Amino acid sequence: MSQIFQYKDYREFLRSYVSHRKQENPDWTIAGWARELGLLATTSMTKILNGQREPGEKICQKLTEYFRFNSEETKYFDYLVHLNKCTDSAMREMFTEKLLRLTPAMGKLSIDEARLQIVSEWIHMAIRQMAQVQPLPNHPDWIASQLIFESSTEQVRQAIDNLLQLGLLNLQDGKLHKSESWLTTTEDIPSKALRSHHSQMIENAKQAIEKVPVLEREIRGMTMAVPQGKMEIAKNMIRQFTEDMAKLMNENSTDQVYQLNVQFFPLTKFEKKSETHQEIQ
Repeated sequence: MSQIFQYKDYREFLRSYVSHRKQENPDWTIAGWARELGLLATTSMTKILNGQREPGEKICQKLTEYFRFNSEETKYFDYLVHLNKCTDSAMREMFTEKLLRLTPAMGKLSIDEARLQIVSEWIHMAIRQMAQVQPLPNHPDWIASQLIFESSTEQVRQAIDNLLQLGLLNLQDGKLHKSESWLTTTEDIPSKALRSHHSQMIENAKQAIEKVPVLEREIRGMTMAVPQGKMEIAKNMIRQFTEDMAKLMNENSTDQVYQLNVQFFPLTKFEKKSETHQEIQ
């Protein structure tokens, strides 16, 4: 039986369980399972499995107790249920982010170094987000004309092909649509593709100083002395800020695509002090 973290739809998880039980015991029934769960109506689980109703809080609790989920698995299952109920795109994105944070590395969409080439060129993510603002005509020359930073028609065409191949864009009725597939990358692990992506975005930020009116951008910098022992706390704060920013800006009425860069890096290479080192007075 597969683990809950391998599922992106709670109904698929429940259906998989039903199939598993029936293979083990042909006499096993969904109605009997409902009685085992302590549900008043034996048809409740059938309706849930068929998509005729959603499980309420009490049924969710009975299911998570039945499967003996730990706290993380319980949260994951509950978030899957909430995600399925949501119609608001901002709320769906919020629950998607929560699911991503809970998903173990092996359960996430794995992207090896070859597939990471899609992020090595900045236009991939830009085009994907453009398709969230509005369905895009599948015309690379038109899409290239909508980008502030210069990109050739051939670069755009290749980026679209890559995004379609990985299921990050869908083509429907001649229009490109952003899919709900999840894209995750490793954190704190060196990657040539990721380094290329960040370098290009930093270069775009430099050009934005000249190309973009000041009222349409915000570029700040601060030079500070820091304690190295607080680096992990600082990095977690930056990661949380970027997640909060994404939630704030993710609405149905988006009308532009922006890039958020937060740069925090050393300017010096002092040798670290040993515990016995005494400062010169």
